[in-house]
Amino acid sequence: MSELKDLRRAAVNHDLPLSVVLRNALEVAYLLDNGQLKDWVQREMSGYIEDMMAVPDYRIVRVANLGLFVDAWGRQAKNLQIGSSYLPDEIKEEFENTIPYHRVAQGVKEIEGLLSMDREASVKVLWPERYLTPFADILYPGMRCMQAWKVLNKAQLEQILYIIRNRLLEFVLELERIYPEKEASKIGEQAADQKKVQRLVQYIIYGDHNVVVTNESGEQSVSIGEKR
Repeated sequence: MSELKDLRRAAVNHDLPLSVVLRNALEVAYLLDNGQLKDWVQREMSGYIEDMMAVPDYRIVRVANLGLFVDAWGRQAKNLQIGSSYLPDEIKEEFENTIPYHRVAQGVKEIEGLLSMDREASVKVLWPERYLTPFADILYPGMRCMQAWKVLNKAQLEQILYIIRNRLLEFVLELERIYPEKEASKIGEQAADQKKVQRLVQYIIYGDHNVVVTNESGEQSVSIGEKR
């Protein structure tokens, strides 16, 4: 069970960057021959930039939005909080359902880089022009928004890494409990075992609690619950 043990030891070692732990996880995913686990690990490594709608719930964070505003006389107001107070009702709901949230789509290595790069407690992410243009003249009466940005607390980024690490650890611990005598490569050889692993991946890695996983003796080890 060396690969599973290596992954477990790596996951509990907080001195080891998560980006390194994920490489161990990728090896285990290939030995288990589980496509969903491979996909999840690879996405966490490389990011979700090319498929923003696939960003998991734990990577969607609530953020503050600030802006630089200028009035008709050229006077500037910096770091004004951006909200929906002055927006027309027909676009207020759309604004409130999208703008206060941010999908953290970067790969784990890039997130680790953001956390180590700066001593500031937050990270600034500029609004793209397609977001700013429709709202530029209606956020504050008599003022135009020249630039806007989201403010991510670094603790939010740390929490994302914490969740990923914990899901990997829970997965490998559960796998070792169900298959105490099997190596990862042997688990992946049997169709029945592959189905159990698949349910485990869905339950722990993807957070889908509407599955049941049993151990080798047939005892239930994961009960039906709600999606977390």
